[in-house]
Amino acid sequence: MPIKARTDMLATGIRTPVGVKVFGNNLAELEKVALEIEAAVRKVPGTTSAFRRAPDRRLLSGHRPGP
Repeated sequence: MPIKARTDMLATGIRTPVGVKVFGNNLAELEKVALEIEAAVRKVPGTTSAFRRAPDRRLLSGHRPGP
């Protein structure tokens, strides 16, 4: 893996040249938005793959948003 790609991956946590992270408190709304983004990205010319990674709900079960 080229150094720049590896550095980008370590900095962003995303293993691709282009990535989109979506943040929020409402998991249902996040899922809806993620599906819309995935569908839009698939239509971009030159895209070889587009996928979303759902959060691990077991890890989120103890998470409480800040004030």
